[in-house]
This record gives sequence, C-alpha cells and structure tokens, in this order.
Amino acid sequence: MNDFFTQLYDSLISNPDFADNLYNTNTYVTVGIVMVLVSFIGMALYYYGLSNYKDFSKLSGWLTCLVVLAIINFGLAWFFAHDAIANIYKNSDQGDPFIMTDYLGFSFINMMYSVVFSFVFSLGLKFKSVCASKTPF
Repeated sequence: MNDFFTQLYDSLISNPDFADNLYNTNTYVTVGIVMVLVSFIGMALYYYGLSNYKDFSKLSGWLTCLVVLAIINFGLAWFFAHDAIANIYKNSDQGDPFIMTDYLGFSFINMMYSVVFSFVFSLGLKFKSVCASKTPF
C-alpha cells in the first residue's frame, strides 16, 4: 500500500530527504487513506444529504463542497506530515530540518489529489442522488 501512495506523492515532492522521511514513517499511506476516505464520505454526504437542500443541488453547492474537502485534506496532510517528522527529530539537537514550503508542497499535492478523487467519486455517486443527479454536469 505504501508503494501505491508513494507513486502518487513521491515524484511531486521537491525535497528528497523530506520524501524519504514521509516514506519511512508510512505517512504516505496514512495521508492517502485519509484523503480517499474524506473525499468519498464528503461526496456521499453531498449527494445524499446536502444536495437535498435547494441551493446545494446546483454546481455552486458542489464546488463549495469540493473546496471544503480540499481544505480539510490540505490541513490533514499538514498535520500528519508535521507530526511524523516531529516524532523523528524530537530527540535531535537540530530539531526539524525542513522548512514550511516542504509541508506546504506536500499538503498542496494532497489537496489536488483530493479534488481528483472527489471528482471521480462524484461520477459514481451522482446517479443515485435525488436532487443532484446532474451535478456537476
């Protein structure tokens, strides 16, 4: 499972030491599974809950849900990556050797994948929706 998520994330991370630490702590798996679950549950809640309200069944409601899920996944990736790296370097004298852009880059990559997965889940979930079966298209 680590190798699947490594293929998604590893080639897009600019700092190889940061990527190695995420790989060795299985952070890719944790963040990847959480991202898939949050995206699926969020889209299911949209199509079978929120879209039953008139304003949310339109494209703007779907986009709002997509943006909220992307922000949630960004924050979760930041949290899990920072926690994993902090646990590695908690006893070292130098502390965390990585800069904020390393965490931002990884979180942004996760956010983009969450948008892709949410869109794919939308394609499968929209057909059983009562009010949003034609959303996003």
